[in-house]
Amino acid sequence: GLLVLVVPQAYFEVKTKAPQLLPGDGGYLSFWWAYLQGGEYCRGQDCMQVPTWNHLWFLPYLWAYCGLAPLLAWWGQRPALQLPDWAWCLLPVLPLALLRWLVFPHHPSTHDFADDLYNHAVYSLLFAIGWLSLSPWGEGLWPALARQRWPMLVLSLLAWLGLAMYWQAYREVAPPSTLRVVMRGVWALMSWTALGALAGWTRHLVHQPSTWLSAAAQAVFCLYVLHQTVIVLLSQWLAPLALPWGWEALLLVLLTTGLSLAAFLLLRRVPYLRVAFGISCRGRGQVSG
Repeated sequence: GLLVLVVPQAYFEVKTKAPQLLPGDGGYLSFWWAYLQGGEYCRGQDCMQVPTWNHLWFLPYLWAYCGLAPLLAWWGQRPALQLPDWAWCLLPVLPLALLRWLVFPHHPSTHDFADDLYNHAVYSLLFAIGWLSLSPWGEGLWPALARQRWPMLVLSLLAWLGLAMYWQAYREVAPPSTLRVVMRGVWALMSWTALGALAGWTRHLVHQPSTWLSAAAQAVFCLYVLHQTVIVLLSQWLAPLALPWGWEALLLVLLTTGLSLAAFLLLRRVPYLRVAFGISCRGRGQVSG
């Protein structure tokens, strides 16, 4: 991923922002060779270190949280937790808000794996919630979210609207400290209720195994790995056409989906490449969990 798949993203970022920094003849192969040697491309204070993982940062983070699995598996075998719907739906907001209030001001998001305390705390918490929701201990979460899917959706939209108005009002000036604290709590509310609404509606609409769902589960990881590089390449191809933004956005969505799916259908037939792109080695249609 770092050495091949995300290289076009780095190349076109340098080419569009600071083409004078491109090595050699400025072509892709010259850049790729220099990229493999490592280094930095800086435009003022904006620097990009290479090799870089770009959108693949998610994978080492997730790999690290999988180390929690044995502890979660042990904890999840405890007797089922009996909670009312409101508690299942709203209690996770509290730790998210505490992290936003107490950790984020001192350790803001960096996406530097070794120095990213706030993100590690949030992501590992959500990983744990997701894992435990499929265990006997936390099995009440999904049914509660399905029953409360409408309130969760409304809460998430109201929180989002409040944040949008807040950011608009304080684009140029610092907000009052008390209001900033309140809105960090609203951020936590929006984060969890949006996830909860998505989970609840998914549970409501797709709650039985199906052939198409099994096929989608086979493809989802591969499409995640591919999608951003495909988007960048397509954007470079579409840019000279100077299409209206709406048409360009629609074409980007359709072509990215189509090309990524086509790549998945091809890659799943190649034994070693399918593993490299995260396609399960199980037989077609067989999905765990």
